[in-house]
Amino acid sequence: MLKNPTFVFFALLLTVSLTVGILSHAYFAARVFNIELNTYTFQSEVGNHITYVSPSADPVQVRSQGQLRTLTIEGKEYALTKKAGEQMDQPSFDVMYPDGRHFEVRDHGRILLSYDEQGLWVPESMLFVNDERIMSEGEERFTPVTLVTAAY
Repeated sequence: MLKNPTFVFFALLLTVSLTVGILSHAYFAARVFNIELNTYTFQSEVGNHITYVSPSADPVQVRSQGQLRTLTIEGKEYALTKKAGEQMDQPSFDVMYPDGRHFEVRDHGRILLSYDEQGLWVPESMLFVNDERIMSEGEERFTPVTLVTAAY
């Protein structure tokens, strides 16, 4: 049985596949997101508070209270509420900024799109020059989609 090259090949293939699957679990199961050019990873969860850290920026705090999540970035609080969408697998989110501006983020088949108070689509584009973000007038520093990604 061991002299059969087909058996040896498939046994080796199975062993390598299992090893890769087991070792890659930690990579794919990690909670990671980006805000601007900073990568955040999960640090801790205590009760309804979750902390994410980045080696190059201040920590991000997420506090859950039912459907409401409060995201704290650089001392400012952003309120996010998850709503049931038209389809069960496509929820939408209300995003309230500290200055009172309101946006809605809708899930369109795993693609998140944001809309302003008038229901107009808000593009998620950012301009960087030499690793420094250039913002246009009236643009929010953290986009609604970025905030939803961080909170959920």
